[in-house]
Amino acid sequence: MTESKSKYFIAGIVPYIIWGTMSIPLRNIKGFPPHEILYYRIFISIIVVWATILLFRREALKNDFNFLKSLSAPKKTRLLLLTVVSSFLITGNWFTYIYAVNSVSLKAAAFAYMVCPLLTALCGFMILKERLTKVKIIALIIAFISIILLATGSIHEVMWAIIIASFYAIYVLC
Repeated sequence: MTESKSKYFIAGIVPYIIWGTMSIPLRNIKGFPPHEILYYRIFISIIVVWATILLFRREALKNDFNFLKSLSAPKKTRLLLLTVVSSFLITGNWFTYIYAVNSVSLKAAAFAYMVCPLLTALCGFMILKERLTKVKIIALIIAFISIILLATGSIHEVMWAIIIASFYAIYVLC
């Protein structure tokens, strides 16, 4: 039981570590426009994902196609809608993050991923009606106070951090 919980915990932490450190190499390509960096990331992501699927997950791909065939028309429409919305949200997150790193500040981009878990938890509470225990409420209050203390700089940077974090938080919940 403990092992399975740790898997999910690690899976929940790793994206924030990856995105939090991603600003370092992005800063080195500051001379390129954000949309070109985004196109490159999308292109490379498509290649890596499809190579991984075709090399290691062919059986899962067949099962997914069979699952899609078995869905009713309304469920296919809902799945398509969720896919489009999720694509918009993650692309918006990537673009705003790249833009912030290259045109706003590295601090705003990194700050976004400190704000993101708090926004995700709040959205889970408000949108998904997730129950918050006293410990979770205390943790959210401490995180909120920490973010307020760290957000004493430019309101412009803070707003960019909130925009970036909002795209990702809503994406995670979608």
